[in-house]
Amino acid sequence: MKRDPRLHGLSNDHHTGLLLAQRIRTASAKGGIDQEFVRQVAGEFRAQVEVHFTVEERCLLPALRAVGEGAHADRLQREHDQLCALIHEAERDPQKLDAFATLLHDHIRHEEREVFPLAEARCAPQDLDRIGVERPHFPAKGTKGGSAQVSWQDPFA
Repeated sequence: MKRDPRLHGLSNDHHTGLLLAQRIRTASAKGGIDQEFVRQVAGEFRAQVEVHFTVEERCLLPALRAVGEGAHADRLQREHDQLCALIHEAERDPQKLDAFATLLHDHIRHEEREVFPLAEARCAPQDLDRIGVERPHFPAKGTKGGSAQVSWQDPFA
């Protein structure tokens, strides 16, 4: 999928999130979910995913609402809240990590397949600019400043 350069940072975060979800699923299948694993996952979530959520909630969700896509914005906000609650619950009950991994994976796929293409097509350029400033993009190799479009591919599609 071609992605607007201003969304590269968020798409890169999505790749990281999908890898985290896969790591949880692999550990779960091997019976390797213990308190230490949950602590590691919760730390990564707070350091990486919550930062991503903040950018989306400050920039992307208002931009979606401005173009009449409040239903998408509401769904993303609801899922952000659910993911935060699930990681908190998993710290007390490690079995909650399975539900967390499933929701994280599905949330990311929804954003990449539906929300980001919609944002690219309908959101105001200044709103996409703000996202690019709030969450800097990662230029593709060989491009100057990341101005070229790059492809995003779900590593687990």
